[in-house]
Amino acid sequence: MINKIYSKIIFIFSFTIIFFYQISVVFPALIIRSSSGTSIPSIDPFELGVFSIPFISINFIFFVTYVLFQKKKLRYFNSVLDILKHFDISKNKSLLCLIVILSVYIVFSYGEILEPEIIPDRKNVISDLEVWGKSDTFFENISALHTKLFFLVASDLIFENMRVIPFFASISLLIVSYFFTNKLTSKNYTGLISVLVIVQSYIFREYDTIITYSNFWTLFYVLSLYLIHKAWPLSSISYVLSFFAKPLTLMYFPLNILYILTNSETKKNKIIALIPYSLLFTGISILILFLVPASSLQPENFVWHPPKFFSGFTVLSYQLRYDLFIMMSLLPVSFLLYKKSQQGIKYADSFQILIAGILLTGPLLVGLLNYQLNPYRLQPFIVFFAIGVGLLFAHKTFRHNQYPST
Repeated sequence: MINKIYSKIIFIFSFTIIFFYQISVVFPALIIRSSSGTSIPSIDPFELGVFSIPFISINFIFFVTYVLFQKKKLRYFNSVLDILKHFDISKNKSLLCLIVILSVYIVFSYGEILEPEIIPDRKNVISDLEVWGKSDTFFENISALHTKLFFLVASDLIFENMRVIPFFASISLLIVSYFFTNKLTSKNYTGLISVLVIVQSYIFREYDTIITYSNFWTLFYVLSLYLIHKAWPLSSISYVLSFFAKPLTLMYFPLNILYILTNSETKKNKIIALIPYSLLFTGISILILFLVPASSLQPENFVWHPPKFFSGFTVLSYQLRYDLFIMMSLLPVSFLLYKKSQQGIKYADSFQILIAGILLTGPLLVGLLNYQLNPYRLQPFIVFFAIGVGLLFAHKTFRHNQYPST
């Protein structure tokens, strides 16, 4: 009973975040017009967006189909889903399929690493490489993007091409996602589904070989969650590596804590897994208090702007304009994860939190720091969405006391 109550709360939170994002798919100007406090006669807040009709149609068909399915009106569909619940393939066949998928992906993407990277922000990366470890202040030295810069230097030294190891990082991200999904579902083919969902993503393929927006931070962040299951002492280390690839992952720290609290089987396991993260939190706090320049911590640098916060919800419909599968199926996948959780499938709630949590950080950063939301920052969201799709095919991974008793 407690599990179902928590599950409903999580779904309401997740649904609310996703709903706000997808308002702009149907009415692109509605949130900006409503939250700006100004009236612009030339802008109709209820003007339909380009993808509004397909979005409404697909989601309407989905929910009608779901209702008919629940009422046993689609017998053939029920039979197919029942087969999928019990279907699986051998580990060797699954690995062979993974190799085939990765091979096709590598063949079609390899040419990108031979092309020049023409991105304005690239000059900032080159500047960082030139001064890496040579700063006059300890804070600037310790706060550099050491993970990212280390691998870029290694790529240049080993391959004489800085785009090679970032490409390896993207391949590694696919491999980690594969094993992560298989681990959560106890099936061998669900990881293949997750990999295919990631590979078909335009955003993933757009940034998979770029040094400016490399995938090191996403790789090590996703790996930190996977290691909670496989080798928990290494989880916090992987998280630190993600932080020094991109400090944005500091915003995801609460998500790791929630993941541990909701997925450790016993209180003892929770405490053991939380100890490294507690030490990490203490270390980060000390660094911020004693090493960050006082001028950076002034209150005027942290001013809350509600209109900008709400405007942060409008970017997803634009950034996912080439990722139509994700845009159209985000709400159905979230709903199905909730139903899976109600059926007792473990980890379904956790990935609702991860998906919604990653999405929420965007508006928070815009509202608090006037942060620019670029599409590459959606990489963790795309990975968690893909793993969430894989979780829909889980069958017997039941939770036991997933939430603390009250």
